[in-house]
Amino acid sequence: MITGKIKAFPFHWGTSETKEGKPFVFIDFETEHGNITWKGYLSSEAATKITFKAIVCCGFKYDDLSQMNNDNALDKNAPVSIEVEEEEYKDKTYYKVKWVNRFSSTERKHIDSDHLRKSLANVLKDMGVEKHTSVDEIPF
Repeated sequence: MITGKIKAFPFHWGTSETKEGKPFVFIDFETEHGNITWKGYLSSEAATKITFKAIVCCGFKYDDLSQMNNDNALDKNAPVSIEVEEEEYKDKTYYKVKWVNRFSSTERKHIDSDHLRKSLANVLKDMGVEKHTSVDEIPF
């Protein structure tokens, strides 16, 4: 597994509870880097809002969390963007899903400056601007 924002698909989900009896929702995600589980807790108003936002991003359309135990509760074909981070616990490093968000095919990524410069030059050339020495010469 790697850290950062990763495209993922939900493939298994449901509800459970901690050893202390606190309910939570879980979603197992499939990524090109392996599978990982997200847990959304219902321990506070803020945590519950985050949990609902995450499951809605995965296609949840119900107002009853017990529906999370149904096979069709989420959309297995709808990608989401998960943010994975490393977490240390008892001298071991684990991977944890920090956030679940809607997937956008226009996820921001850094491109190298040469590529950016060439792309801009091609656009300007298509606009009839061969060479320019100042921003004022660009026709927009």
